[in-house]
Amino acid sequence: MKQNRKKKHIASVLCMIVLLCTGVTVLTGCRQETSKKLVDSAAKNMEKEESFANTVKLDIGVETVVDSRGISMEMDMESTARPKAGHAKGTAKVHVKGAEVASDIEIYQVTEGEKHVTYSSIYGEWMKEEADTSAQIGVNESFFQSAKEHMEEFHLSGETVEVEGQECYQMYGNIPCKELTDFLGKEMIYAFGLLELPDMETIENMEIPVTFDVYKKEMLPARMIVDMKEAVDGLYDSYGQGENVKDFTIELVFRKYGEIEKIQVPVEVKEAAE
Repeated sequence: MKQNRKKKHIASVLCMIVLLCTGVTVLTGCRQETSKKLVDSAAKNMEKEESFANTVKLDIGVETVVDSRGISMEMDMESTARPKAGHAKGTAKVHVKGAEVASDIEIYQVTEGEKHVTYSSIYGEWMKEEADTSAQIGVNESFFQSAKEHMEEFHLSGETVEVEGQECYQMYGNIPCKELTDFLGKEMIYAFGLLELPDMETIENMEIPVTFDVYKKEMLPARMIVDMKEAVDGLYDSYGQGENVKDFTIELVFRKYGEIEKIQVPVEVKEAAE
C-alpha cells in the first residue's frame, strides 16, 4: 500500500512538472523572437542612436590562368548624427601579379558652413574635397529601414552567436545588390575598380547572401556579413569571362552605440590639406 501511495505521489509530481514545463514552453513561445520582430527593433533602435562605431573588413581575390589580384582592407570607423560627421582609419593592401602595395588610409568628413568637406590621407598625403552633398563614409545607417522588407524574410537561426563578447541572434537570407550598394557604396561593391563588372543595372538585380546578427540585450545591429563570391563568379561565367572569384566578402561589426564624442578635424590635418 505504501509503495502504491509513493508511486501515485511520484506520478502526481511528474504530472505537475510536465504541466509546468508545458506552461513554460507555451509562455516562452508567446515571447519567441522572429526575423521580422528583430529587424524591426534593430532598425528603429539604430535610428535613435546619436553615434556608433564599426569595423569594415573587405577581402577580394580573383584569379585567371595567367594573373591574380586582390584587395584586403580593414577600417575602423566612427559616426555621429548631430552634427553629422565621420572618421575612418585603417589599412588597405592591393595584390597584383605577385606584387603587394599597402597604404594607411584615414578620412574625416565634416560640415564646414554649407559645404560637406572630406579630408583624406593616402600614403601620408592629406587632400581636401568639398561637395554640396555628403559623400558616404562607411555605411548608411538608414539602410536597416530601407531593407526591412527583404530582411524580415530572413531565416532565424535556432542558435545564438557571440559578437564583441555579447550574445546575439543570427539570421540569414538574400538582399538585392541595389540595396547593398546604397548601404556600402558603389566603390566597395565594385571592389574599388579591381573587378571589371558589367553595368550597374545588371549588378543591381543580383541576389546576395547576407548574414545579420542582432545584439540580444540592446536589440541593435551587431554584425553583417555580405558574401558576393558566388554571385560575382556566376556573373563572370555567364559573360564567358575566365576569372575565378576566390573570395569576395564584406564584414561589418557594430559597437560603441552612443559612446562616440564629437568628431573634429585636427588643426594639423587642415593645414596639411591646404
